Amino acid sequence: MKKIVFIALGVLGVQLSVIAQETETPAATTNEQTQIKRRNVDRPNFYYGFGVNVLSDYKMNDKLKASGMPQIANAAPEFTFGFSFVPSDSRFYHDIEAGLGYMDEKTAGNRIKTTVANVKMRVQYKLIDKQDMFFSAGLDIGYAQTGINLYSRGNTIDLNNLNPATHTGHISMRNGQLTLGPSVALGLFQQSFPVRINAGYNIGVTRGKWKSDFADLANTVNESGQGSFYAKVLIGF
Repeated sequence: MKKIVFIALGVLGVQLSVIAQETETPAATTNEQTQIKRRNVDRPNFYYGFGVNVLSDYKMNDKLKASGMPQIANAAPEFTFGFSFVPSDSRFYHDIEAGLGYMDEKTAGNRIKTTVANVKMRVQYKLIDKQDMFFSAGLDIGYAQTGINLYSRGNTIDLNNLNPATHTGHISMRNGQLTLGPSVALGLFQQSFPVRINAGYNIGVTRGKWKSDFADLANTVNESGQGSFYAKVLIGF
């Protein structure tokens, strides 16, 4: 009888041990997956991207047109590099990025090269947050600078006379503005090949006065209130 009791207790103990292991395994697996997710999220995630920056008319274009010069184009292809930080316990995330656009317009006698550089911080909230995709909206704040270089084509520079006072045909100017505006984002393939489509509209909230590093400007203009729309595809790496 005692042997039967001991055998029954032994079998019961083995069964309880197996049940306990089966109960703990999903919890351990879930905890491990959570830790992996936290490691993948609670750190900067770098990205690069390409897109377009569509600019409203510059007031400077009125001056250029009146002088018979080519004007600043309204759309610039843009390259972007940045990083985002996504806390695992929040639907908010933050981007810090830099963008650079370039345009080149010319006529038979003149040429204008334009660069548009910007840095911005973006704060977004995920309205939809699923395992492999999200949709978010938020606010951009940044600084944008436009630089233009005007040239008369066909000039010759004599290397035996490099006094700049004797050479004409080049004018360099720039302006800078603090920008502010709303933005939205759609994230796709977040578990495999993270891609994000970003779009926003930024407005210049400072004067944006045109200046030159090489001369004093008379009759300058301000670009206060100038708007720009951007759309870009960002790829994480």
